[in-house]
Amino acid sequence: MYRTILTALSRLFSIFMLLALVSCGSGDTSANKETVAPVAGIRAVTASGAVSDTIYVLPETGWYWNPAEGGRGFAIERQGDKIFLSGFLYESNGHPTWYVTTMEMQSNKQFIGSLARFAGGQSLTGDYKGATQSQVGYAVLSFTSATEGTLYVTPDTGENAITVKLQRFPISTPAPFQASAASFQNGWWWSDKEGGRGYFIEVQGNQAFIGSFMYDNAGEPTWYVSSATLSAPNKLSGSLQEYAGGQTLIGGYKSAGLKANAGDMSFNFTAADAATMTLPNGKPVQLSRFGFSTSTSSTPPSISCTSPQILQNGSCVTATAPVPIRPVFYFTITPVQSGNYYGVMLCYAGPYDCDTLVNSIFVSNEELQDPDTAEALIYAKSVAEEFRQIIDRLWRAKTYPSNTALAAAFRTAIQNNLANRGKTAVNDATNYLMTAGYPAASTAAPVTPTCYAPQIPQNGVCVTPPTPVTCKAPQILSNGSCVTPLPLDVRPIYGAYGIATPQNHKQFSDAICDSWQVIGAPVVLSTCTTKSGYWGYEVIENRSATTARICYKAYFHSGAAPDKGCYSYMKSMEIMTPYCPDCASKKGGARQIELTEFTPQ
Repeated sequence: MYRTILTALSRLFSIFMLLALVSCGSGDTSANKETVAPVAGIRAVTASGAVSDTIYVLPETGWYWNPAEGGRGFAIERQGDKIFLSGFLYESNGHPTWYVTTMEMQSNKQFIGSLARFAGGQSLTGDYKGATQSQVGYAVLSFTSATEGTLYVTPDTGENAITVKLQRFPISTPAPFQASAASFQNGWWWSDKEGGRGYFIEVQGNQAFIGSFMYDNAGEPTWYVSSATLSAPNKLSGSLQEYAGGQTLIGGYKSAGLKANAGDMSFNFTAADAATMTLPNGKPVQLSRFGFSTSTSSTPPSISCTSPQILQNGSCVTATAPVPIRPVFYFTITPVQSGNYYGVMLCYAGPYDCDTLVNSIFVSNEELQDPDTAEALIYAKSVAEEFRQIIDRLWRAKTYPSNTALAAAFRTAIQNNLANRGKTAVNDATNYLMTAGYPAASTAAPVTPTCYAPQIPQNGVCVTPPTPVTCKAPQILSNGSCVTPLPLDVRPIYGAYGIATPQNHKQFSDAICDSWQVIGAPVVLSTCTTKSGYWGYEVIENRSATTARICYKAYFHSGAAPDKGCYSYMKSMEIMTPYCPDCASKKGGARQIELTEFTPQ
């Protein structure tokens, strides 16, 4: 049954209803975390019909969390093609701890890196001590929008991998995600004389949330969080609160409690990227922005402004000039016993300055659970993302439509879409804005962002010009980097999620195949079995552009000795099915296949 009311909502905005409903969770993480597979090879988290060349979205810098798992959070900043991420959470004994990773961007805009734990370093008010590092696992980060993503973690302990859904953490009130009123930059800060501890600062409006990552007096990692308010555009202070007893990296949800208040800490910012921090004992520490991308930097140099301009949000602006506020979608939910009322607005400065795009619509509980909405949800997600990208292109081009013009474009596109029941919303909104004199709304319009050396504008973003890469034996060139051919002293994990089961190696209609790709080598491996469980087989695919020598090692469900083999001249895009000595019995078949060598010929 195709319902008019539900169609009106779900065709464009049902994806936001689901996000809002998830945020009302009471701590049950069963819908937000799933077991994936052993460390030996993370099984792909895929949906039916997913493809391997999914292109993800670059994230905004800021604090992220899962609303159903309050008490832990993740600080994320991107500089060029790298992300520096730290998560504050807890040990199994309830002690606060933190992990950190520098992640490299892949060709599909996923980010991958090893997850590390530091210990033995400097305490809050103690003298400097160098910290030691140990690897605890691997992490993969994917974003489907600039504010929503998924973190995949594979522990080195051999325990099952986990998946954590993330979204931006609201700081400012009453309206979330207000533009920063600070004169300094959001992101990671540190003292280059006290390496091993750091500070993540995000300001929304005049409110801030600060994470301080360091060590206790015994050298164990600990962290403090501070909710603070700007006393001036360059001044910030707040109390250091320490929590304990909450959720571990891979464990189920546990509520954390306040452990102690370690005193007050203040910041006086002398430039957009420089500050003096004063610790609870009165000791001053000189801080600067932490640059972690060696190949590219998104951090502008220190800026001094000439009157009548002033420094605002890291840039020189004319004091009397209005600063355009980037609009956002704002959603209201009014639950009743039989369902929910939903409203959709385009807001400019919080929930009190909005244009209504879709009037309040009632959706019953029965309608919410109807499986026929799946296609509408997929379309709704794509439209919402395209609308965000239209706004992003307009703001990067510094061509700002009036509030009225932007709301009219989106409202007209939505109404036309609902009237014709087609999929025209994105094209209609784009054409409306282009006709109104805003060509940047189109994907075909050139957008030239402001870039800082050594970066240059390319395809609307700042990139570092490529430099020739020469590798010394035994390393080889792979995806623009020098890597050591396997075997390496690492466990292979996914290099790309969403790899579909290849149809051309299904030998039976009831074959069930798991596929994954190895980091550092363009090789896809698969293990397949039949639903009847009588036998299975292995598959190796060379997805590189050249012939290569590829070696493997297979493990079997029956516990038989592993099988090893090599293909010395495997052609580009060639698919091979190795001989399986233990696949004929009911309990036979490969449970895991690993890549042990990849050498281009």
